[in-house]
Formats: sequence, C-alpha cells, structure tokens
Amino acid sequence: MLSGATPAFAGWTASPSRAAAADAASATTACANQLESMPGGPGNVTWTPTATDVRGPYVLEALASGSMSATCLTGPSVTSVSFGSGGGSLSSSGTPSGVDPGGTSSTTNSAPGDAVTELTLSSLDTQNGAPFDTLEGTVSPGVTAVSLALSDGQSVQATVNGGLVLAWWPNGSKPVTAQVTTTEGTTTQSLGTFGPGPGAILHSNRVSGAPGSLHVTKCSAQGCVTNGS
Repeated sequence: MLSGATPAFAGWTASPSRAAAADAASATTACANQLESMPGGPGNVTWTPTATDVRGPYVLEALASGSMSATCLTGPSVTSVSFGSGGGSLSSSGTPSGVDPGGTSSTTNSAPGDAVTELTLSSLDTQNGAPFDTLEGTVSPGVTAVSLALSDGQSVQATVNGGLVLAWWPNGSKPVTAQVTTTEGTTTQSLGTFGPGPGAILHSNRVSGAPGSLHVTKCSAQGCVTNGS
C-alpha cells in the first residue's frame, strides 16, 4: 500500500490483478446506472469496457458508447464517474447521498516518438476528504507494460490493453516518469507538466441536493454551466 493511503482505500494494491468476469460486469452495471442518473449526462445507453484495472476490491474502467467515453471507479468507499462527449465533461463522485467534493483534470501530450502518447490525470477527493488520482491515456503500438513513478517516490504498475493505459492510486501524489516496456526493451519517459491542452477538461464540479434534486456544475475551457433538476 502507498504510504499515506487512508483507510478509505483499504485493500488497494500498487499492481493490478486480473478482473473476474462477474466483478467486471457488476462494475460496468454500477457505472452505467450512475452515468444514466447524472443530470446532463448521457442517459440510458449501452457502455462497453475498453480497459479494466482491478486493485483489491476496486475496479477502474474506461468505457465507450459510440462517440462518447467515460471513466468509472467503483469500490467499497467510492463511486466516481466522468463522462465526455466532444469538448466537455461531467463528473460525479462520492456515495448515493449526492455529494461530490469535485476535482481537477489535466492532460499532458507527448513528443514525437514517445511511447506514452497522451495522458489525462484527474485529481479527486472522497466525501471524507481522502484524495485519489485516476490516470487514463494512450500508448503506441508494441507497448506491453507501463510503470509510473510518483512524486513521493512510490511506483504504480498501470494496466495496458489495446493501446490504452489505465491506473489509479490514493494519497494525491502525481506521476513524474513512466517506465515503458516494449518488445525492444524498457525505456523511461518523462511525463512533463500536466496542464490544459487540446481537448483538455478543466473541472471543478460540485453536486449538491438530495437524490432527485441534484445540481451539477460543468466546467470546461469555455467556462462553467450549472444543470439541475
């Protein structure tokens, strides 16, 4: 476990494990239900997992439905979903009480020839104030493994599947470098500075009110809009 990890994420591991079919299906259903309930969200659509990262009792999924994409983390103490279509995003995290502490999202783009081609980092908090980060992105063909070195010196092994890379960790540390393995060997790539980039989403989202009366603030590079019911 990472140093500084809170009891909110008990059971988290620095290396992912293989997803059991039943667990992955249950996570996808929970994610689809929360995405459907989001004001201004995608509604009732069918989501297909494109990558699944399992760490102890927690499942992080990258999901796709047509031109829409979503990322969802489920586990004993947290459910967090983000939804993107075009240049905007909605996010919701916490528990069914409907409270979202919000967070930030930033993107880093690679230089020509880099094996890790793009990453999006979302820094979030649970309702109890426990920080965690999710990372998703793309890698070039031939990449078989990615290990992330964090700013506190810890290391997190990411999930790599079909050109996608996916990982998450508690305690708020940020990724500094990626050790990338291909058929030709292992190299270390600096991840540079995460910040707004083409298509990057800046969110500081809040969800307030009782279930059935939610107000979501959606922020992008163009500003913020509040949707509610």
